[in-house]
Amino acid sequence: MKIIFYVGTGGPGAWDSRNIEQGIGGSEESLIYVSKELVRLGHDVHVYNGRDTRYRDESGVVWLPHTQALEPCDIFIPFRQWRFTELSTGKRTYLIEQDWPVEPHFSPEAKALVEQGKFKMILLNEHHRNQYGVAPEHAFICSNGVDLKQFDQVVGRTIGKCVYFSHPDRGLDKLRAYWTKIRMEVPYATLHAFWWQSECFRPPNESIGIMPMRNLGHMQLAKEILSADLFTYPSIFTPEISPVSCIKAQVGGAWPVVVIAGGMVDTIQFGDISSH
Repeated sequence: MKIIFYVGTGGPGAWDSRNIEQGIGGSEESLIYVSKELVRLGHDVHVYNGRDTRYRDESGVVWLPHTQALEPCDIFIPFRQWRFTELSTGKRTYLIEQDWPVEPHFSPEAKALVEQGKFKMILLNEHHRNQYGVAPEHAFICSNGVDLKQFDQVVGRTIGKCVYFSHPDRGLDKLRAYWTKIRMEVPYATLHAFWWQSECFRPPNESIGIMPMRNLGHMQLAKEILSADLFTYPSIFTPEISPVSCIKAQVGGAWPVVVIAGGMVDTIQFGDISSH
């Protein structure tokens, strides 16, 4: 089958599967992985996004400018914005969401179209479906995931090493505010925070174990997780849904010490959970 993902201008400019090497957000990462898997299953996959040239990656996924005319397809999958469904050239249309059900992601008008059978939803977990208020027959659950091969590395665990790799606004400042108290209890604790946008970096304070923030490719990030003692994420981000950070931490064996927000309740399978 021919499958089109339509992203529009979403994401970090002219991105494609090569951004895995430099780091990219979890939503974009999930699309990169699912497009590769669909090609492996024998499908013809095209992704229309913010790039300005055509690129065919090593797995066979074709990346195209979103301004280019859309070809007919079997399945059309708009990414994160419901009005992209109006562009569908497919026999079937599925809107995949990674966000809270507000414009431009969703609206009462969009929900009415779903209930009329104009398109179906792809949502990340039951918490996500409940937020959208769509019936089970109008949606199916497809969680974010990770590339397990990234974690096929032999890395020694460092006691006291804490990692944080969600957007800094979603809990890092809270964690840093706690850090002096944490160090009083655990003098050898170190905090290693990672993100892919350097403009969001917070300053280091190595005298108390807060290390410089870094932007890592996903193989390097997996190595950091495998070497960590704890995954520390006191989330203040209520719209959190299916955070790839939480999934990766658990795959890599970094014990979660978290404050649950939103869909983390469906994502965190073990660890120490606090209410504040």
